[in-house]
Amino acid sequence: MTKPTVICVYTKDFSDLTDVKRVLSNLNELNIVNKAMRINYKCDAYTHLGIMSDNPYKLRASLYSSDEVRDNKIKYKDGVITRLKTKNGAMEEFLNS
Repeated sequence: MTKPTVICVYTKDFSDLTDVKRVLSNLNELNIVNKAMRINYKCDAYTHLGIMSDNPYKLRASLYSSDEVRDNKIKYKDGVITRLKTKNGAMEEFLNS
């Protein structure tokens, strides 16, 4: 069994889903990934801030997945990807404290 590997691919704007779809399509064509693999997208700021899946603010470590991009399930509200919301409101509690 092959050990999983992290590959970082940068796009100019992570919220430009047209470009994200283009990059995902190219990765598929190059056989770097395939539709059976799930890729998670996270903005570089999360990495620099150390936001991982077990963060105390309950922020999602990834903004969206390749499945959500392929299936057009990314939702926007007022120009913001709604996936940026927290799992259980912990960030709202933090911001309001």
